[in-house]
Amino acid sequence: MADPGATRLARRVFPVWGLDFHGFGQSDPWPQMAQPAEANSPLGRAEEASQQLEPAMRFIVRHHDGAAPAGPVDANEQQC
Repeated sequence: MADPGATRLARRVFPVWGLDFHGFGQSDPWPQMAQPAEANSPLGRAEEASQQLEPAMRFIVRHHDGAAPAGPVDANEQQC
């Protein structure tokens, strides 16, 4: 089900993008998820997620005229 806030924004003609990080939502599960939790370190930590987020943000900026990220697009860039 869509986020009601995202639906309201979309109805007002704001671009709304949803991202599923690896292993969450409708994305492919981590292969480690088929194993017992004790067998692996935690999945989807911030550093890994930022590596997935950066290419998604670059795609959005390239493919949507006028789209501007609310923060840095480069995972290594520090926000002031």
